[in-house]
Amino acid sequence: MRKYGISIALIYQNQAQIKSLMKDDWETIVGNCDTMLFLGGIDASTVKTVSERLGKGTINTKHESINKGRHGGGSTSIQSTGRELMTTTEIEQMQNDQCIVFIRSMKPFLDHKYPLEQHPNYKYTGDADPRYFYHPSCKLTLDRSLMASLNIKRVGEEGYTPPARVRWASDDEIENARRDQALRRANAQQAKKTR
Repeated sequence: MRKYGISIALIYQNQAQIKSLMKDDWETIVGNCDTMLFLGGIDASTVKTVSERLGKGTINTKHESINKGRHGGGSTSIQSTGRELMTTTEIEQMQNDQCIVFIRSMKPFLDHKYPLEQHPNYKYTGDADPRYFYHPSCKLTLDRSLMASLNIKRVGEEGYTPPARVRWASDDEIENARRDQALRRANAQQAKKTR
């Protein structure tokens, strides 16, 4: 897709949705996304994934003990413990104006959501001005002569052909494409070395 200049923005409310749609392939699709923006939620599997992707941090705990008595004294010890950067509970309780951003090759960060109302084009949305509401009664109706000139057939009319269903590539086709891609990369590297 990238070589044709096509990009995709996957938007879903929780992981369960994409898991149910893509069954065994959902991780491949999500794994090919360079950027992930988590806007908040309480779905257990999604929150757990976000917590795991954030990783762990180290907390240093300082313990001091002081002996009060005739000879006094004491000791100090520092203990390091690992902890999730954000636990699932902390992620579920994020403020509504916060989001977590993951960008490939960068550390994830907590950011503030952009207030849509401050965008210069917000005034053209239905939320800002009722003139821009979508009214189903205003939808275009095509008359039969125009449809005939465009060779458009309505569902159920004679000559209507339903759109072709998407066919997923077989494992062999995927493996052949991977081999072909690896061969092209090797040839490109070889050509670089010979220059």
